[in-house]
Amino acid sequence: MNTDDRLFAEIGDLCVRAMDNALTTDEFAYFQHLLEQNPLAREYYFDIISTFAVLEEIAHPESVESDKAAFDYLLSVLAEEEKNAEPVEIPRPRSVPMPVRDVQPLEKCQAPTPVSAFSIASFAATAAAILFLMVFYYFAPVRGNTFGRIMDVYQVSLAGTKTTLSAGQTLRDEMVTLESGMLEVQMNSQALIVLEAPATFRLEENNQIFLEKGKAAACVPAEAVGFTVRTPSASIVDYGTEFGVVVDSSANTEAHVRSGQVEMRLGSNPRVFEKTLRLSAHQAGRVSGRQISTVPLSDRQFAYAMPTTFERCARSLDPMMYFRLNGDNADTFQNLIGGAVLPVEVDPAVSTCSGPVLDPAIDARALRFTEGGAGVQVRALEWIHQHPQGSYTSCFWVCFGQIQEQLVFAHYAADPSGSGRYYRAVTMTASGQLEHSAYWPGQGKWRTLKTAKSLLPQTWYFVVVTNAVGEPKKMYLNGRLSDIDSVLQKQPLERYQRLQFGGQLAGLEPVDVRLGDVLFFNRALSEKEIQQLYKSAVQSRL
Repeated sequence: MNTDDRLFAEIGDLCVRAMDNALTTDEFAYFQHLLEQNPLAREYYFDIISTFAVLEEIAHPESVESDKAAFDYLLSVLAEEEKNAEPVEIPRPRSVPMPVRDVQPLEKCQAPTPVSAFSIASFAATAAAILFLMVFYYFAPVRGNTFGRIMDVYQVSLAGTKTTLSAGQTLRDEMVTLESGMLEVQMNSQALIVLEAPATFRLEENNQIFLEKGKAAACVPAEAVGFTVRTPSASIVDYGTEFGVVVDSSANTEAHVRSGQVEMRLGSNPRVFEKTLRLSAHQAGRVSGRQISTVPLSDRQFAYAMPTTFERCARSLDPMMYFRLNGDNADTFQNLIGGAVLPVEVDPAVSTCSGPVLDPAIDARALRFTEGGAGVQVRALEWIHQHPQGSYTSCFWVCFGQIQEQLVFAHYAADPSGSGRYYRAVTMTASGQLEHSAYWPGQGKWRTLKTAKSLLPQTWYFVVVTNAVGEPKKMYLNGRLSDIDSVLQKQPLERYQRLQFGGQLAGLEPVDVRLGDVLFFNRALSEKEIQQLYKSAVQSRL
């Protein structure tokens, strides 16, 4: 094998491994250097890629009918070539004197049968057909194969059909359009994808999905490295990571990387592409038209896990706001309800920790507040609290690392009676009781409720406070009534201006407070609904 042959073989091997996403970082860098420095290597590269592109077009027709049409067309072309082929003259072999041997006389031999042009053309047609079938079945996915399985569904409805999807159902290479809800799919490669409606997608291979429009978040284990999300305008190839992809109605594609690395490729074909963009953790890219560029990260828009049992129950009660972490970092704390994204400001001092077990299949996370810092601030809430009665319910999961006087949250509110602005505060007393009160700066507390018993450290509690016009304020602990106010509310209640979790108020701040899911309702939940909420979390552990 000469030098050129060795180079061609090496380029061929690198091309195939690159298209299979099997190159290491060092091999990829060497491949790139080889193409930049060696003109012959570039020539071989373009020849190989062009050949694969042609084979790809042959091997991935739009439908079974087009497969048959393409094959029939190929046969008709070969038949026409055979019909019009020039006669081929086969020269007779030149006679060579044979040495005389002492052998028995032979019978008279027949003259060699002439080979016709028809026979040669027929052989060529047969060979071409066999080659075509080999190429087709090598590159084309086997129709009818399943490439993944539905792991979970939440309020899913499909467009244009009454059929539904259920957990355990397998998915083939067929288009699915989610009209509402969420769907969790595990590919055969073990990559896990959460899709949110509205979305249209199909599984194409064991480790590849086509997202025509909508949002998808992927968690890719080590064994599924190379997982690919293909869109009408781009391909996103994973290198072991968590990332989200969103495709709008104009086929513009964005990829937002939570951790690890992906490669964003310009063009819908992941094997033949014009440009690439490497994205690492906390980076994002966009393909629009023939342009590929970086954009600001917007990772909060993606759901990387399905709703917990508790969250599903809470959503069925129609909360006004639902805050929880959407990842491991404190800056993923966000409101899950409504179309608009509320601006959430997270102080760098806020960290995260293990949360309450709201679903045994999900490792819940919680915010952790300690001394110092401004905590978490959520501003501009006036437009949310536009309900005429003013009644409300606040619910939250809370745990204390140690028992001592400290602040949990202090929400800034406006009194509709015109008496000024004050705080709805939740604190822990020195004796370990949880306290909910209205606090006016310089005037002290008013209408205070307390838990009947002191709380235990390192224990998660579900706390609910309800307040409605014409009713007394009530506090519930783990689904049971713990305290009730003796005063009936006679006028519409305040509307929150700002939510403050942690932070400081009147010399108090958190010492070691863990805060899980937080919900607000624009009505007073009934005792039955509160028990239903608490039991949804408890029963999921059984």
